[in-house]
Amino acid sequence: MLGMFLWAERARAHTFAASAFDAVTEGSDVYVQFRIDATSMLDLLNRGRAAADALARVAIDGESLAISDYLGEHFQVGDDGAACAPRAQRPAHFDARTDKVFVALLYRCARPLGVVTLRTALFEDDPTPHQVLGTFRHKRALENYLLSPAAPEAIIDTPHLAQVGPSEASRPGQIHVVAPPPGAFDAEANLPARTGAAPRAGFAAFFVQGVRHILGGIDHVLFVVALVSVVVSFRQLAGVVTSFTLAHSLTLALGALDIVRIPARVVEPLIAASIVYVAVENVARAPSDGNPGRVPAPSPDGLRSGKAQAPSTGPRARLAVTFGFGLVHGFGFSSVLRDLGLASKNLAAALVGFNLGVEAGQLLIVAPLAPLVWWVRRRVGVYPRVHLALNGLVALVAGWWFVQRVTGG
Repeated sequence: MLGMFLWAERARAHTFAASAFDAVTEGSDVYVQFRIDATSMLDLLNRGRAAADALARVAIDGESLAISDYLGEHFQVGDDGAACAPRAQRPAHFDARTDKVFVALLYRCARPLGVVTLRTALFEDDPTPHQVLGTFRHKRALENYLLSPAAPEAIIDTPHLAQVGPSEASRPGQIHVVAPPPGAFDAEANLPARTGAAPRAGFAAFFVQGVRHILGGIDHVLFVVALVSVVVSFRQLAGVVTSFTLAHSLTLALGALDIVRIPARVVEPLIAASIVYVAVENVARAPSDGNPGRVPAPSPDGLRSGKAQAPSTGPRARLAVTFGFGLVHGFGFSSVLRDLGLASKNLAAALVGFNLGVEAGQLLIVAPLAPLVWWVRRRVGVYPRVHLALNGLVALVAGWWFVQRVTGG
């Protein structure tokens, strides 16, 4: 039990973190506007502080100098192998609507830009895998990059970037239309620029991130575990998975496209509450005879020996519950894609890739779990204890998360 709660504390409210940046070149300088994950920044600022002195989100703005210094040390820009010196351009500001910390730095490089290197070491000591998505604008070129602990560096050959954009940007929000340079739309100019270890932020990159998010998001994993722990047939399993998929796909798209926005401080406690509800309902609506192990092994069509299979021992109206809570989890998924400054031409690929990645990760959980559940169900006298212990622990862990997310602990 103690180990379970230590694990819960480690993974409690922040199983996946994403920050973003918009980088724009200005002569031999690179202006970078950051949108930093607020939870990661707050955890960093509170390291070494006593609980009574811990900062809340509203106090982040007062730590602007420390935040700028940290970003300058841990997000480095280089030009032809020489480091570009960072200088604060805009004080840090916490935006409650997006749950991001906005701050801007100007990196001064010694010579005209050649091969520019972007390298992140942001929150590298944090147990939460931290992804950094960003855009890089140079004259009329626009590149998207995904930096992570596994691929922390992007190498951008600026003289050979394809200058095919409709406008030239100086800084985010300051765009003016200019005449296209000679040969801008030649076939040679449309060749992609050479990049280093960091993958371009396209379909494949977001597919991988979708898989990582569902497998690394312990709260989502526990929700799926609680759902699957009471299904008794392939038909039921298909219904539950389909219901959850349709629901979270809908709100993932609505949230990522910024059509509907719900703050993380609302979504995250609701996700924890959904897990508690499902786990408690699993226990409360267990069979009255106390022996769910009597249920036979499922068959693909839900039938056995020519007779209808016994009614589900799981909660009633589970499809409606799954769909409703799937809507909530979808908003949690969408926070990874939202406010990352992706170009519109790449948004569709990012959305589809990430969603399919989530589905693939979900299948990696369900595929081995469902047969295991059905095998245990056939063990009379074993399943009731396993059923109660599993759902009880899930409810306790999720309840602990709920309290922490509501209180900001």
